[in-house]
Parts: sequence; structure tokens; C-alpha cells
Amino acid sequence: MVRQVAKLPDREIWACRGRNAIHADGFRFSWTNIATFDVHFDGDIRYLPLDGWHGTMPDAFYSTVAAMAVAGIGVLPMHASAIELDGSAFIFAGPTGAGKSTLTAELLASGARFLSDDLTVISPPKGSRGFRVTRGRPTMRLHPETANLVDAEKFERVPDDPRGKLLVEPSIRSSDADFPLAGIFLIGPGPAELPVPEVLRLLPAQMFRPRWMDTLPGRGQRRAWLIEMAGKVPVQRLPAVAGFDSESRRVRIQAALTAMASWALK
Repeated sequence: MVRQVAKLPDREIWACRGRNAIHADGFRFSWTNIATFDVHFDGDIRYLPLDGWHGTMPDAFYSTVAAMAVAGIGVLPMHASAIELDGSAFIFAGPTGAGKSTLTAELLASGARFLSDDLTVISPPKGSRGFRVTRGRPTMRLHPETANLVDAEKFERVPDDPRGKLLVEPSIRSSDADFPLAGIFLIGPGPAELPVPEVLRLLPAQMFRPRWMDTLPGRGQRRAWLIEMAGKVPVQRLPAVAGFDSESRRVRIQAALTAMASWALK
């Protein structure tokens, strides 16, 4: 439950990171001068508006606060976008600006279905089920030239976005709640093939706000899941998105689709 309050209660502090605090049962996160969020891992989220409050939740609520909240209930929040193709989920991880959302949009235009953008939640194995990707928010942020590729229900300007991005709600969205994770793409420089030791080195940095994640309860379990994921889920590197002409788009779409097809055959 999310509710506004006039005052936040005192809580015993476990650890601090800047103005923000970690507690045994949750955390308290202040976003600039807009709001302070008081999160309990049992699902209770309170927020205290500050001087800069403008009446709507800041984007940080749907990204950083959401990622930390779901980490506290036993899942893996990744800084990644995700699609579903033929009943399997594929995620695209990498640093801000690498082109995760762009490649996701290009694949949506090539027949994939939308799962999540920027924040992707992965559920750990349970019983006979392996890692699964949960469907996220229905919108994504795209540069105008890429947004035009997507058949969408809504296009809106993102207020105060220095990059001029649009908030886009793709029409082609998966209907099921989650899908088996069939492969991971790491977007950035380096060889396409990644040995398991290199995957083990790179995966922890793909979590959403990895330094914050290291301060939350359950750090050891999250690391164990990443190790298991590195051994069970195919991982390949793709170059950062560069060039928006038709040939550049064709080459990177084909590279992604070829890898996904090969993983499906294993």
C-alpha cells in the first residue's frame, strides 16, 4: 500500500548511504527536494512530500524505489529492458545510453512483444521452474526517431527530460505475468562471446543501483542467484547502439535475432 503522510516515524538505522538509510525491514530514500519514501518490505510504502513536490510521483519512485522494494521481497532487479518472443524472455542490460531501449523498440517493430524498460525484475528458480522475467510497467522512454518505429497506444513528452525523450506505451505487450528467461544480452564494447568467469564478473554490475543493492538485506542470496544464472542462462555481448540508419538497424536486429534463435535450439 502506498500512502502520503504528514510525518515519518523514527526507525532504527542499519546502514547509511548519503541522506538515505537502510533498515532491517526496509529503507528510507529521499529524492532531491521532491519527496522522502519510507519503504517496508511487507509492502507498506509511505511518502512525505517536500518543498519541490508537484503532485505526482517522480520517476525515481518507479525506478530506484521500486527496484529496492522488490529486492527486499526476494527477486533480482536488473538495469535492463526485456522482450518476449515465442514464449521466452530476453533481456538487454548495460549502462545508461548504451541503447537498451532503442534495441528493444527495434525488436518490437520486428515481431517481439514488450515486457519492461530500464528496470527488469527476474524471479529466481523455484521447484522445476527456472529464472523468469516479470512483466513491468507498460511504458518506455524513447528518442523521437526511435519512438516512430513502435506501434503505440500513447506518446507523451517527458517533462524536464534533457534528452527530449518520449513516454511511449507499446501496443504489442505480452499478456502473461512472466516468462522463462532464455538469454541475456550485455550491451557494450568487447567480444561477443563471454566465458562464464567474465559473465560472473559483469553480471553484478547489471543490477539496478548495484551499490544500493549491496547494502540491502539478502545481498548473499542475490549474489548466489547471479552465480547460478551465469551457469544456466546464455549470455552474449552486443555492441552499443550506434547509427540510426536503416542498415545499422538491420545489422543489430539480425545479430540479436540470430542469437535468440540459437539459444532456442539448445
